[in-house]
Amino acid sequence: MSLADVRYNGKIVQKICNALQTSILGLDDLCKERRKTDPSFPTASTILAWRARYPRFRDKFNKSRRIQLSNRRDAIVDQIFSEKNPGMYTDRDGNLRHDSAYVNLMRLRHEVVNYNTKTNEEALGRPPLIINIPGVKNK
Repeated sequence: MSLADVRYNGKIVQKICNALQTSILGLDDLCKERRKTDPSFPTASTILAWRARYPRFRDKFNKSRRIQLSNRRDAIVDQIFSEKNPGMYTDRDGNLRHDSAYVNLMRLRHEVVNYNTKTNEEALGRPPLIINIPGVKNK
């Protein structure tokens, strides 16, 4: 199936929304990845054109994106506080410590997610997440 054969319809809309909600990838990477196994999956530019053209699709797309961002946000928090967290180590006195470089990376990821949701209270129905890590000063 060629790219020209990808047409807007309810089935493809559902496929796009499900893919968004279950992936942490950005739209361009998500489309490239999906097209490897499913040639009927549209490109990012096609999806963005549909979003501009079809108001109902725009609403469904935006809802799916909010769900995706909420899932990303939860994954970041889970990763920070996981027992398998690569940003944690035990010092020579046996105290559990947080690697500041790793914590800063997680904060940056979190800020990107919060920025992408614009205002979290409107988008997700909850305020922006503040990550408080014991022993690490918040900025």
